Amino acid sequence: MNIKDLNIKTFKTSHDTDSVGYVFTSNNKALVYITDTGYINVKNHPLLLNKEAYIFESNHDIDLLMNNENYPYYLKQRILSDKGHLSNKDSAYYLSNFVGNKTKTIFLVHLSEQNNDPNIALETLKTNLKKKDIQINNIIIAKQMDKSELVEV
Repeated sequence: MNIKDLNIKTFKTSHDTDSVGYVFTSNNKALVYITDTGYINVKNHPLLLNKEAYIFESNHDIDLLMNNENYPYYLKQRILSDKGHLSNKDSAYYLSNFVGNKTKTIFLVHLSEQNNDPNIALETLKTNLKKKDIQINNIIIAKQMDKSELVEV
């Protein structure tokens, strides 16, 4: 779909409801937006490579989720499933494979307030990027009730 000079591509994500991810492109610059998915289908990987910015789910830390006594087992299994949400580990894995020399900014979003810690999400991503010798200087952790900074793509 196009709106003036903005191209919007959607692709199905894997969640227990109908959900999609987006790639917004304008003036040869692109932003990827992915939340509400338990995994990213390999057929979509080429579409997601080497974009200028990523807004990417990093929902939970597996250990924090599994040790959360307030979450019943069935809910933990739902979150961990292919139709659930990306963990910090999965998010970092995908991002370390998608980002490239054009990438300037990563927003980590959709962090669970009960099952994640912004510092754990950030360190998990930085560790994975470092293993691949990738340096991204602008990694932003989006908080649920706060505005994030404005970033130009």
